[in-house]
Amino acid sequence: MDRSERVARYQQQSPIADDMAERGNKDEALRLLESLRDEAAAAGDKDYEAFFDAEWINYSTDDHARAAQRLADKIGDAAQSGGVDSFLLCSLGLYHSQQGDEDAAIAWFDKALEENPKDWKAMRQRGVSLSEKGDEDAAIEWYDKALEENPKDWRAMNHRGASLATKGDQDAAIEWYDKALAENPKDWDAMRSRGVALSNKGDEDAAIVWFDKALEENPEDWDAMWNMGVSLFNGGEKDAAIEWLGKAARQDPSRWEQDFIAACKLAGKDVSEERRKWVSDAPALPPKDPFGELRLMINLIRTRLKEQAARYLDIKKEAEGQLTEFLKPESRLPEDRSLLMVLRKWNSYTPALPASAEDERSRGGGYFIWHQGHGTVIDPGFNFVENFHQAGGRIHDIHNIILTHAHPDHTAEFETLRTLLFEYNDNLRELNKTREAKKLPPLTPKRVRFFLNNGAFRKFAGMLSLREHEFTDRVATLNSGSEFDLLGGGRLRVLPAYHDELLSCDQSVGVLLTLGTADEPRRILLTSDTGLFPLNPESKKPTADASKPELEIGKRYLESVQPGDVDVMLVHIGSIKPDEFDMQKEKIVEACYPNHLGIIGTARVIAMCRPKLAVVSEFGEEMRDFRFDLIKDLSDTVLRLYFQDKGGQSPQVVPGDLAFVYSITDRTVLDCATRDWSPAEKIDFWEHRSKTDEPSIYYAETVPLTDEKKLDNVNLFCSHRKAHDGLYFAAD
Repeated sequence: MDRSERVARYQQQSPIADDMAERGNKDEALRLLESLRDEAAAAGDKDYEAFFDAEWINYSTDDHARAAQRLADKIGDAAQSGGVDSFLLCSLGLYHSQQGDEDAAIAWFDKALEENPKDWKAMRQRGVSLSEKGDEDAAIEWYDKALEENPKDWRAMNHRGASLATKGDQDAAIEWYDKALAENPKDWDAMRSRGVALSNKGDEDAAIVWFDKALEENPEDWDAMWNMGVSLFNGGEKDAAIEWLGKAARQDPSRWEQDFIAACKLAGKDVSEERRKWVSDAPALPPKDPFGELRLMINLIRTRLKEQAARYLDIKKEAEGQLTEFLKPESRLPEDRSLLMVLRKWNSYTPALPASAEDERSRGGGYFIWHQGHGTVIDPGFNFVENFHQAGGRIHDIHNIILTHAHPDHTAEFETLRTLLFEYNDNLRELNKTREAKKLPPLTPKRVRFFLNNGAFRKFAGMLSLREHEFTDRVATLNSGSEFDLLGGGRLRVLPAYHDELLSCDQSVGVLLTLGTADEPRRILLTSDTGLFPLNPESKKPTADASKPELEIGKRYLESVQPGDVDVMLVHIGSIKPDEFDMQKEKIVEACYPNHLGIIGTARVIAMCRPKLAVVSEFGEEMRDFRFDLIKDLSDTVLRLYFQDKGGQSPQVVPGDLAFVYSITDRTVLDCATRDWSPAEKIDFWEHRSKTDEPSIYYAETVPLTDEKKLDNVNLFCSHRKAHDGLYFAAD
């Protein structure tokens, strides 16, 4: 047998050993590898002797780095100058991919393709590495290249289906899994993946059928066992689910035991007893997973909201498409014209007092707190002054201004407010001349305390230091852990936040306001914009760093408050992203939004802090058409089930909007139906769309039953508000 015939035999036998190992027959695979290694050594094929030795290391020790080094030591020099067959180069790429170094893997696959441009296995594996890097479109291109070269490559078909599933197209994924099974009816990986796709579509019964098929073909498919357990649990068969999850956890506790424990808790089972029953050689519970409760929250969101997720994400994608159109690098204006566009009505500061508007389209804003005759503005973003004026506020009512970070949607009207404060005092001077003539005491000029995080201070430093305005009582910079007295009473404690504000990535803050008396304090916690974990300072784009679980933002809040002590928690959701619903994203950092809380972070901080009332705010405008449904689902499904397991009462959760007014002292909310006050723990909400099709949220203890009644209440509430009549306004 000549060299080419021996190499063909080696390459034909190698995947047989792979299949043995994947089916759990590792000893049999190692025996085959040993015989092939001896055969290559006897024939003088030193490169393949090294390859089979590397394979033996790989399967016997899982030491992928050592396996790569063994093969590279033999063929590395030759690989740099050519002369190594592509099969061995591709194998080196696989070892690097198994280590998670996809860039190095791709470099070796490229070397294999230089040696053999028709190497469809290298093409396929290059696609797999691109998929691991998150570039599914590029991965699909390489799977197509592999299939063009070898139309029967069922593994490429399977991987192509997986990429389509990751992109959210479960139906197309199933078509490719079927193609793979047509080529290889024993492809248990495609069977299991087909089941996962069906589960993602909500068809748990059909999914279970395919998990059964995968396990019939390969009883050692632990992923199929775990997915079987999840589908059974979602279908309500909790006892059977725990059995399958237990089998998976017995095989790989580090990967699945926490999920098994969470399922036992949700099913009301005794965790220790179930572990003894299903997880062998585990007399004691493993070290507590610092992310255990968070994993439970993620699993609840993914399993309970997966049917709604596709609709939420589709709506979000459509809304983001409008932004893409707006950002196109081309002008709609002809080059041969010169234009002046007047986009304001009045000069000077008067645009800050706009006429009333009937709809609330595309408004930003901030927050305002009125306490003991003094008012506090927090994060005056776009349209804040307009919203403040329509709510009946005046510049006279402002005594403190807080900026949590430097982004324009939190600071856009800070300069406007300072201009208005200057004009307020300037007007006061003229009034005092008249009062002096009438021998009346002068009115006191307004003085305001400004509290800015370091990023906002840097942004507005020139304005603040230009001169000492008479309306400035003091300027303070906010650092996590520091505390300040508010003008007029109340205490401000600075909380951490994990948010990239361009000027800095570690200076954003949240705030805890304590009002009232020592005997009856009232606490308001604003998360502001934050992720669940700190940002990685080495990353070029916002990336979460969960390497220190103790720094999770909710745990940082609990350094300042006890669970249940917060009266109102203003939670900034930011937006949602597909990874939060993707069952394949097993790492915490892959699931969580890095720069905002998203739905997982929102649910998590509410669950940890257990406020009496949670107000979810700061929705991305792409969430315009599903924020009502999202908060209903989060409150009525995820958090209700979570707190049922904990044996406690789920906090009341509502979305924040312009009609929301909360009475701090007696913990009530302005009822838009009765125009009176209702207990915060009983408040509900409904959505009303104006003639412009713009959604708005209104609040009531008893939501009107018909659209006609809802409209009547909205019109009556808005008319009272516009006229500053009743509600929370002082009598004329």
